[in-house]
Amino acid sequence: MKFSSNSSRHRWSGNSLRVAIAGAILSGSMIVVANSSGAATKSKGTLTVASAGFPSTFDPAINGGDYAGRGAFTSLAYDPLFVRKADGSHVAGLATKGDFGPQNKSLKITLRSGVKFSDGSALTAAGVKAWLVHAQTVSGNVFAATLKPLTSIEVNGTLSLTLNFSDPVPGFLDDLSQGSGLGMVASTKVLSGTTMATKPVGAGEYILDTKNTVSQVTYVFIPNPNYWNKSAIHWDKVVVKVIADPTAQLNALIAGQVDTAAGSAGTIAAAKAAGLNVASTTNLLMGIAINGRTTGPLSNVLVRKALSYAVDRKAMATLLGGEYGVATNQFAVPGDDSYDPSIASLYEYNPTKAKALLTQAGYPNGFTFTGLSIAIAGQDVEANALVGYLAAVGVTFKPTIADIPNYLAKRVTDEYPTVTLSWGRGTVIQHYNNIWGQPGAFVNSDSYLDDLYQQVLYASAKDYSAAAKKVQNYIINQAWYIMWAGIPMVGFSSAKVTGAGMTNGRPCPYIVEFAPKK
Repeated sequence: MKFSSNSSRHRWSGNSLRVAIAGAILSGSMIVVANSSGAATKSKGTLTVASAGFPSTFDPAINGGDYAGRGAFTSLAYDPLFVRKADGSHVAGLATKGDFGPQNKSLKITLRSGVKFSDGSALTAAGVKAWLVHAQTVSGNVFAATLKPLTSIEVNGTLSLTLNFSDPVPGFLDDLSQGSGLGMVASTKVLSGTTMATKPVGAGEYILDTKNTVSQVTYVFIPNPNYWNKSAIHWDKVVVKVIADPTAQLNALIAGQVDTAAGSAGTIAAAKAAGLNVASTTNLLMGIAINGRTTGPLSNVLVRKALSYAVDRKAMATLLGGEYGVATNQFAVPGDDSYDPSIASLYEYNPTKAKALLTQAGYPNGFTFTGLSIAIAGQDVEANALVGYLAAVGVTFKPTIADIPNYLAKRVTDEYPTVTLSWGRGTVIQHYNNIWGQPGAFVNSDSYLDDLYQQVLYASAKDYSAAAKKVQNYIINQAWYIMWAGIPMVGFSSAKVTGAGMTNGRPCPYIVEFAPKK
C-alpha cells in the first residue's frame, strides 16, 4: 500500500506543497510502500535530452539528484531507495519498506532482493551502509546537513538496516528519493576509487555507453542488462546533449534534434505555437543569497535591508515569470509551510528608504560588491536587473555570469559575497537541510537558526506552523536573502514523449518515466 499517515500535514497536495514531510512527530509509524513499476512498456527508439550543463562527477553524493538539476545524469544510472511519485507520495524503489520508529528518530529499511548493480555486484544492507557513510564523508558531498543527525547505522541482516538519528527526521524518505539523490546508491566496489568521476556504477535502468560518449558534449546511455525491472526500461538508448543556451535548446526541440528540454515562462508561448508539450508548476524561488555577512558593508543588517528595499518585486516577478510570476519577499510563496503573511509587506519597493538605511549604516555614497550568477532559469536576467536597481540607490553590483561547474564550485566558497538563486520550493526542513543550515552550500552558520530549527522538529501538530514561520521570519528580518519572485519550472517535450509532466507534488519530472507515445 502507499505511504499514509494520520496527520494531514504528511500528505502532499497542490494546496500545501511539501507539507507532508515536515509532519507531526509520530510514534512508531509504519511506512509500507508499493512497487513503483508500472505496466510493461516495450522498448522503442531513442530519447534525446537537452541539458544546460554536464556533471563534474557521476557520484550522486556530490552531484545530487533531480533537485540539483542532475536528473538526466543521476536518475538514468541510479535507482533510489524510494521513488517520489507525481502526487508526492513515496513508493518502493531499491527498498520495499520503511518503518519509522518512535518520534521519527529511527528508520528501518527493507531492501529489494535480487537487485544487482551495473558491475554485477549485489545490493545489500552492508552496501547501503557503506554508501551512506560515503555520502556523509566524501569531500564535496551535498548532504552534510541532511546527514548531520545520523548517529549510527545497524545492519540487521542481508537486506535490512536501521538508521538512528539524534533528532526527528520526518522527511527522510524524500531524502532517500530521486529528488535529493542521497538514496541513489552506488556499488560498494567503487566507493573508495575514482571510477565514479567518469562512469556511474548504479542499479538504475541504464548504463553509460563510454565508447559513444563525448565528455561535456554528448552522453549516451543504454539499457542496463542487470536491471531488476525490465518493464521500466522504455528506450533502446537515451542521449543527453549538452546545449547551454536556452534559445538553442528550444530551437533544437522545434527542429526535432532533441525530444525534451527545460523551458522558461518567457518561451512557453513559442513552444505552444510549435506544437510542443508544455509542463510547468510554480516551483522556483528567485533571489540572491548574501553570503558575505561577516566582513564589509554586507555584514551590516541595515545595509542588507537597504538592498531589499531597493528592488521592485512586482516588476521582477513579471520580468522573470511573465504572467506566471508571483512576487514574494520571502524564501517561500503562499502555500509553503514557512510562508508568513505577517511580514508579506516587509521590504516593499522604496528606494528612498533604501538610501536612508545606507546613510544610517555609514554608506551615504554607496559601495561596490560582486556576485556570482549563471545563465540558467533566469539567474543572469535577475543579476543584470539587480545592477540597475542598486545603481539607483548608489550601490554598484558587479555580477559574474559563470558556467555550471564554476557556479557550483564557487558558490560554496567566500570568493563571491553574493550568489543568485533559482531555488526549488520546499518545506522548512528541506530548506534548512539544503541551504539555510547547510555549512557548505551557501556559507551559512547560525546557532540561533539551529535553535529555531529544533523547535520545528519537536513541534506538535498544533504548534508546527508557528514554528516554521518563526524560521522564515528570522531569516528574512536578518536579510540573509533578497527574494523577489516565485516563477514556474518549465519543461518542453515533443509529441512522441509521454510521462514528462510536472506537479506540485513532484515539480521535477522523473526522466526514467519518460516513454514513447503509443
